[in-house]
Amino acid sequence: VNPNAPAAKAGLGAAMAHMGDADGAIFYFDQATRLGASSLTVALDRGLARDPNGDLAAAQTDYRLAIASLNSDEGRRRLALSLAIGRDRNGAMAAIQPLLNRHDRAAQRTRAFVLALVGDSAGAAQAIEAVMPGGSARFAPFISYLPQLSVQEKAAAVHLGMFPDNAAVRISQVQ
Repeated sequence: VNPNAPAAKAGLGAAMAHMGDADGAIFYFDQATRLGASSLTVALDRGLARDPNGDLAAAQTDYRLAIASLNSDEGRRRLALSLAIGRDRNGAMAAIQPLLNRHDRAAQRTRAFVLALVGDSAGAAQAIEAVMPGGSARFAPFISYLPQLSVQEKAAAVHLGMFPDNAAVRISQVQ
């Protein structure tokens, strides 16, 4: 109804971020903030768009804003993944520790991804086994393959479940 509504632009940006269209999402988030949307309202999903673009520092700033202003659990999980993509294991684990202390199931999954991202295959398998006994074997190809992806591919894989088109071929070469 109103093409200048900041909430509509922010919503379009969020939808595009969740579909993996990082550039389109950033375009709409920029429009939303120019039209008056608060950075608080777009931070969590704007970070989700920035990670697959390889802009880890800006994504982490957005996640921290979402955590500080909204106490966002999802912001903590995404921050942990972003830090792990950047090879900061200690920072990633610190980001999700409050959630792990509360036995947050999604944080336990994030922990497995963090360990896989930093190349700790054994730790990732143990983390999976802790929450899904017998499940680590099914994830073994993913765990061994994940560290070999580019920063952008890692972000798309762990945040959105999107793998490169040639993922099957690349996984078979790793095994």
